[in-house]
Amino acid sequence: HQYVYAIEDVSLPSQVLQDQRLKELNQQLQDQLAQQTPYQNTKPLQDFKHLVVEESPCVAVKKISLIPLTGHSESDLQQFNFVIKAIKKHPQNILGKCIGTQSLHNIVNYAQNELLKKGFITSQIVVSPQDLNQGRVKLEVRHKPPN
Repeated sequence: HQYVYAIEDVSLPSQVLQDQRLKELNQQLQDQLAQQTPYQNTKPLQDFKHLVVEESPCVAVKKISLIPLTGHSESDLQQFNFVIKAIKKHPQNILGKCIGTQSLHNIVNYAQNELLKKGFITSQIVVSPQDLNQGRVKLEVRHKPPN
């Protein structure tokens, strides 16, 4: 005689639990995304009054300039001269100030905002790795003309 026993599948309840956990986790992620999306759209504009903040280490900046990206010419940059002018005209008189990481980040955000104000929504200010000890900051503009 051969007997056949029904073996209880103990993996089924754990599989159901795992599926339920995944659904809950997915729902939490969806809720978080839903909360973040409108927040990003209504985020107040950055306060650009104080670009340079006291920090250490920092480097005294004598010159801020735009340099062309590889494959672009100096003439491509002419249309972006307003960015450097805006930085130089900033009430904080950035040139001559000691600039550290946060200040540089603030200056880049300010420059990016200047691009946006002029309608260059597909362009981006980029800071490539460079030696700032000479007191020169070189900014690049990644510019994509709208299709």
